[in-house]
Amino acid sequence: MVLIAAITAAAALYGTIAGLGGGIIIVPALLLTGVALSTATPLSLAAVFVGAIAGLLPAARRRLIDRSALLTLAPAAFIGSALGGVAAQRLPEEPLLLVFAVISVAVARDALLPDRPLATKRSDHRTGQLLLGGGAGGFFSGALGIGGGVFVVPTARRFGPMRIEAATATSVAVIVGSSAIGVLSNLATATMAGAGITSSELLAAGLGAAAGGYAGGRLSPRVPERARALLIATVAVAAALVALLRLVA
Repeated sequence: MVLIAAITAAAALYGTIAGLGGGIIIVPALLLTGVALSTATPLSLAAVFVGAIAGLLPAARRRLIDRSALLTLAPAAFIGSALGGVAAQRLPEEPLLLVFAVISVAVARDALLPDRPLATKRSDHRTGQLLLGGGAGGFFSGALGIGGGVFVVPTARRFGPMRIEAATATSVAVIVGSSAIGVLSNLATATMAGAGITSSELLAAGLGAAAGGYAGGRLSPRVPERARALLIATVAVAAALVALLRLVA
């Protein structure tokens, strides 16, 4: 339980700063300890949910959240997350791990791209692309326990368009809802299948994430945008390597 709390605290600290939810750390870390992906996914999402709430308030106070983009991204992410939670408990682990590795590499690449010109009005947002990115983020959030920010942040940066600091804050707001739905969908499907995650594991994940998310929310304003991008890229590459190692093991 202590190990789970430590992992989720570190991941929530990172995730709040990066806007990725932290699942991109939690899932590989739990996999390295021998936890099955079907168990790591709901534990990760529970931690992501708590960490996102803890990190959201500082971003809201600084008015970094793009409300018009949020209203487009969030509904698509919520529907996708519910479907992803079912997929996580029913699909084989191998294809999900491969998808996780591919997504992680794509996140690393996108984080290092320069920001695009900022949107000046709602019509500057590309609604179709935001819906697609939010839905994909939600689905892979529920299926892989990665929070969904790995899709939401790049989507918000490209089609918002917005700077990385605003994109990460908007992503954290989306993640609060999508991760909660993903947890419920995973647990419901696991229960029907006769599997289960203990309440003590969920509690440890939540407490660790609350501490890490609060610390990340306080530290986030002090992190330069370039350092934030490098942090995202470095962890994403490491996560991809862990997933690939699990595949070949």
